[in-house]
Amino acid sequence: MKLPLLGFVLAAGLAAAGCHHAANPTAFNGTFELDTHASRNVPPMMQGHTSVIHLTETAKTFTIAFVFDGDPLNISKFDLDAKTHPLNVGGTAMGSERAWRSRDGRTIHLRIHRPGGVGHPGVTENLVFALGPGGNTIRRTRTVVGGSEPEQVYIYRRMHLTKPKSTAPSPTA
Repeated sequence: MKLPLLGFVLAAGLAAAGCHHAANPTAFNGTFELDTHASRNVPPMMQGHTSVIHLTETAKTFTIAFVFDGDPLNISKFDLDAKTHPLNVGGTAMGSERAWRSRDGRTIHLRIHRPGGVGHPGVTENLVFALGPGGNTIRRTRTVVGGSEPEQVYIYRRMHLTKPKSTAPSPTA
């Protein structure tokens, strides 16, 4: 009788351990700066500039706030439910998106479709955000479905932001 109970307890413990990242989805939270030297196929307009992303991850959403040379650009929020949703940029419908997290919680997949318009064809792109060992880097790959564009690989490094030291005198005994 003790042996089946022990097996059940071990199986439950292993299942809980395997779901740790999915149950605690904050691994991507933080501010990351693009390392243009370690990245591939970075557009020329981004070379020599500072590109930062601030990521916020919850159990249900993934939010990316883009900052370029210190100026906020836009914020994109994705529901991590693997369902197709309207894509809105600045309150304007721009196509559709679908997002999901890998089982181990270390990769987030985005599939974005933008319909064609005057002078440009529609595009479907896959973005994959993969957390590096130790959580200090993110490898973001972008591929265009059926397109002739080369794969982009961006390497982002976590920025360890520190609070400014207080200039107040320290308390004395």
